[in-house]
Amino acid sequence: MSEFNKIKYEKLVDYLISCTDHDIDVVHIQNLLYLFDFDYYELYETYLTGESYRKSVTGVVSGHLETILENVLDEHGRFQSTSYTDLSVFSKRDIEFIDRTLSRYKSYFPNDVLEYVLHDLPCEVTDHDNMIDYELVFYRDQSTSRRNYQAD
Repeated sequence: MSEFNKIKYEKLVDYLISCTDHDIDVVHIQNLLYLFDFDYYELYETYLTGESYRKSVTGVVSGHLETILENVLDEHGRFQSTSYTDLSVFSKRDIEFIDRTLSRYKSYFPNDVLEYVLHDLPCEVTDHDNMIDYELVFYRDQSTSRRNYQAD
């Protein structure tokens, strides 16, 4: 089981909101967070935030998002962020990864992200309402893998 880093998780949520459409919904942000965490784990074999994810019909459910929603939702239930997100809790490698990954998925519509997540091997092989195992990223096919295994 991963060790959850609440500070990194909160900063990543805030940064994603500040870099995307502020009308982004909870389902979309959870699916993006999953992609960030699982892509990072595949590349570096360590956790970015250590968040736990459970498979659902809407993609994935983040284990801790509900606990921080009150800090990032405005009075209308929309995500809001600060104008500047302090990323000092992340290493240079982390920030480069986050920016690269954000650039990759930023143009995806929510339904495209959902379809991508549901067909990503770790999510696809996990039964509904079960926790998704990070180790399954090492069995991804070439279409979703972020790592060049031939170079290893």
